[in-house]
Amino acid sequence: MSVNPNGDGSGKNTHLSVFVIVMKGDYDGMLYWPFNQKVTFILVDQQDSAEERENIVMHFKANAKLENFSRPTSDENPGRGYARFVSHEKLKSRRYIADDTLYLQVVVSPPTP
Repeated sequence: MSVNPNGDGSGKNTHLSVFVIVMKGDYDGMLYWPFNQKVTFILVDQQDSAEERENIVMHFKANAKLENFSRPTSDENPGRGYARFVSHEKLKSRRYIADDTLYLQVVVSPPTP
């Protein structure tokens, strides 16, 4: 995962950007290619009361036709995700950042052969 706190691309200077990057690994020969799982990003709202939390959730299904999700031939493939995941204004509107810390969860669905 790559996180750009001050944004990237269309989110530069206005948004938090998040991307998933498929990287070359020792076990690539055992994996199903291309990568075709659903990827979910969750920015956790750190409100004290769980009932008051408003997590930010965005997801996508990997597109097997893109080079981003093919078996890597170099150290890493180009990243794919959201240049405008959450605006800096929205980050300040709730407790997405508390004690200079934010929590970003990434969920990857199981592979489908």
